[in-house]
Amino acid sequence: MSSFIGAYPLAGLVVINVWSGRAAVSQWLPYHQGGWRLMEARNWEVLEARAVKEVVAQGGSITRAGHYICSNALARQALWNGS
Repeated sequence: MSSFIGAYPLAGLVVINVWSGRAAVSQWLPYHQGGWRLMEARNWEVLEARAVKEVVAQGGSITRAGHYICSNALARQALWNGS
């Protein structure tokens, strides 16, 4: 799964970021010197229960850190800084 927005292949790609038993709807953003960072949605905690269900449906677990596919329906509910 990839996103091609502008010159950055990851820019704007929404994923579910799992760490320490939490699941946050997050977006990849370009960072200085060609790096990347994940920015959580402002309302990620509100969306967390649905994010967990999507992770489990993909065979994942919130006990395993990683990045999982975020459905378009869930991504549309995310609120981002500046929106």
